[in-house]
Amino acid sequence: MKRREFDEKVLRIGIDLGGTKILGALVDDAGNAVATRQLPTFAKEKHSEKEILQTISTIVQDLLIWAEKEGRTPVEIGIASAGIIDTSTRTIRYAQSLGVKDFPIGEQVEKALQMPVHLCNDTDAAAMAEWQKKSRKSDRFMYVSVGTGIGAGIVKEGKIMQGAGELGHMTVNPKGENCTCGNYGCLKHYASGPAMEEKVRMKGGKYREMAMPEIVELAEKGDLWCQNVLKESAQYLGLALVNSIHLLAVNEIVIGGGVLQKGDFFFSQVEAYVKRFTMPYMAEGITVQPARFKAEIGAVGAVCSRR
Repeated sequence: MKRREFDEKVLRIGIDLGGTKILGALVDDAGNAVATRQLPTFAKEKHSEKEILQTISTIVQDLLIWAEKEGRTPVEIGIASAGIIDTSTRTIRYAQSLGVKDFPIGEQVEKALQMPVHLCNDTDAAAMAEWQKKSRKSDRFMYVSVGTGIGAGIVKEGKIMQGAGELGHMTVNPKGENCTCGNYGCLKHYASGPAMEEKVRMKGGKYREMAMPEIVELAEKGDLWCQNVLKESAQYLGLALVNSIHLLAVNEIVIGGGVLQKGDFFFSQVEAYVKRFTMPYMAEGITVQPARFKAEIGAVGAVCSRR
């Protein structure tokens, strides 16, 4: 295979569209974020589409000014969005966190900013960003995001498995909590950030209003209650990952998202579970690693997923 040559002058704009923030990045041809700009999403139930477009426009204009000062011109925009995505029509079919349904964001951003635009799922974008930065690229790769929800992006032989990766809705407890998706016992109710916060707060006292950053910090310092909650959630996530390995023969897993931004207690528990319960012959050669990228992963991935 011919090695791809990088053009140092080329820039692309990546947009990570989330429920609480929109992050834009100027990404060079090697996949590095050279400048970033972030604003709150400002999405409300009745005006979400208009406000999202206005915020994206502001971010892009700021990034264009930066690029112009450097004597460089971005060639396209990639948008990575939460929700169910139709890449062919560049439409967000449904995104609960954004309050939008059947939103043709690609077409509208392209019309407003006069630049080519493509759209992808945010977790798929993160998966491609992580995979492309690997010096040794595995043929079956999974990126898992653990934050407000849980999602996965799967790269098989260099291509995203479109429509796959609803890991947060994998059943891990058939008699468990009712989920908004209509199922019971979905993983998101046991291993997402909000699920862990809710469990920790049940103890009351100093834990009553504790958020994930403090929970993770206390677990790292040896707090037994926080450690027990994180360990239980890690086991549920580990179970879902083991099932994924057995079903898809995944040989490399990278875990990112807000829960892993600080400390390694949770990650180490997940890694231990995966190695303990994966079938021996399938466990050979499997690696489980924390994500390389942090805050900018969605924006970088929005660009990487196109190339």
